[in-house]
Amino acid sequence: MKYRKEVLIIGISTLVLSSLGISLILKKDQDIEKTGFITFWFDDGMQTTFDIAYPLLRRNDWPAVVAMIGDRSSAIEKYEGVDGVMSWEEASILQDKDGWEISNHSLTHSHLNEITDQGILEKEISKPLEIFKAKDLDVQSFTFPYGEQGRLPGQEIVKKGHPYWRSSIPGVNSVPAWKHLTAYFFNNDTTEEELEAWIMEAEEGGWLILGLHSTLRKPVTEWEHTPKQLRKLIKRIRESKLEVVIPSYMYDTYGYAEDNVPPQ
Repeated sequence: MKYRKEVLIIGISTLVLSSLGISLILKKDQDIEKTGFITFWFDDGMQTTFDIAYPLLRRNDWPAVVAMIGDRSSAIEKYEGVDGVMSWEEASILQDKDGWEISNHSLTHSHLNEITDQGILEKEISKPLEIFKAKDLDVQSFTFPYGEQGRLPGQEIVKKGHPYWRSSIPGVNSVPAWKHLTAYFFNNDTTEEELEAWIMEAEEGGWLILGLHSTLRKPVTEWEHTPKQLRKLIKRIRESKLEVVIPSYMYDTYGYAEDNVPPQ
């Protein structure tokens, strides 16, 4: 990550003077005791994730996860009229410059539960790993499209190529976490009460993963959120007792829950 000089200012809200390379950081935010963890996990590799969400997170020196669809032409066609799709070069910037994790979001974002041909299922899950490797992107996780896990055959393929994976099953993760990660989704109809409940649960020693999609000024579906909502979310997390992390940090630091299960 590019070095940025930090200056502590007491009584001033967080401000980043990017043109000068100076970060002004609110001291009271730094002094909050962290009792839990949170990960921002952006699905689909949208252009607005790079153009809008990334700069907002970077002002706080926060990394995140972005789930990329391997076949970019399929991604472009799928989201035409909703959002653009970030380039491989932009994904590399997220990874190499600011420590983001890249996640495998399948080859074409298909409904895995509807694929009955084992060869097609294998290609949909595993082929992107070759693409990511060719682009010098280090991928550890799999993010199930539509939350569909491909039934037992799909789950077994995912396990062979990925140390951990995230579905759409709601919940706060334990610490240490299981290889199958759960998440709550932040979108344009998420209420303050819902968000507060998730944060409070994670502050009791848990790990909250927030799934997000496009950051649009005028959301097209319920899944997107606005820049204003994202800024408000970031402010709330800054004031919380949650430390912003990426999955590899959690597993490197705390291991896997599976390792703590006594043998039968």
